[in-house]
Amino acid sequence: MVDDMEASPPTAEPEAAGSRPDPTLPGGYGTFFAALALLAAVRIAIGFVSLPLAAIGPTNLLLAALFVAVPVLAEFFGANSWWNWKIALLFIVAGVACQVGFGLFATTSSGAMSGVANAVAQMGLDTWCVGLGALLGASLRDKNLLIPISIFGAAYDYYLVIAPAGLPGAGLTRNIINTAPKVFNSVAAQVPTVTSHAATGKAAVGSFVGPADLVFLAAFFVVVFKFKMNARLTVSIVAPVLVLYMLAVLLLGIALPALVPIGACVVIANWRHFDLKRDEWLTTLGLAVFCAAFILWGMAKQRQRGQEQQAEPSRQAGGQAPARSGSTPAPTGQASRPSGLRSAPGSTQGPP
Repeated sequence: MVDDMEASPPTAEPEAAGSRPDPTLPGGYGTFFAALALLAAVRIAIGFVSLPLAAIGPTNLLLAALFVAVPVLAEFFGANSWWNWKIALLFIVAGVACQVGFGLFATTSSGAMSGVANAVAQMGLDTWCVGLGALLGASLRDKNLLIPISIFGAAYDYYLVIAPAGLPGAGLTRNIINTAPKVFNSVAAQVPTVTSHAATGKAAVGSFVGPADLVFLAAFFVVVFKFKMNARLTVSIVAPVLVLYMLAVLLLGIALPALVPIGACVVIANWRHFDLKRDEWLTTLGLAVFCAAFILWGMAKQRQRGQEQQAEPSRQAGGQAPARSGSTPAPTGQASRPSGLRSAPGSTQGPP
């Protein structure tokens, strides 16, 4: 009788076990907003700073590392909370209202008022991203699904960010940036930068992080806490890898799909917690092979397109007409855009 009682699973609600899913780690909604408030204060202060040219480069690299690491940690702290759909929906509604309202005020004002409004709008962005990520993560019923989700997310992010046109939606974010850059700038997470010009009270923007990356990162963190996986190792890998990823974006001046390292780091950190059956492994392997083949195809098409663009000036110089394609030519008098993607909503990217 005693043995049966000891073996019985607890019937209490999970909230009764502690104030957080993992009480040994920092967390909670208050910690999340405290981290965002600290970042907002730094963002506001940057608007009043101008530095000599020699100090701009190293300072901006440090700022990039700070404005990638702190949001990652803030989402990690926020994920270590008891989430349900009502709380997640509240975060989404409040965050969207905050970003839209203060974002509009930032565009219609100037100076310090614009800088403060923009900082608050960025807090709203992080808030609804965490809410949406928590809504997705809390609804996941099987931790093993993290592996196929990570594989598919990485391939689809590549498809939207880097893949050349030719299939429906390919290079979609490239087109958004080229046709409506202001729309992207208003919804992306901004990494501020210092300049040598006179301070205006509003921090200049050096690079961006797409909101999709923040949403999926929050979802992964929530799942890790929900299923009692290796949260410490997860954040200790994800945070430095994403910082290095952003530094590579700034130094190389290219856009990179951030869901690739996010998914890989989460799976690697929690590998021993997955227990897929044989048929599940075969299905996952098939998905991985398909995604790898798709990425290789995209890389080959991108290389072919680059070679064609390099050969086109030679044909024109030799008196040959350029080959026609199904794409619509640029309007007369409009400067042509470079083929390399500089920024994308679902990616981590360099300066616009």
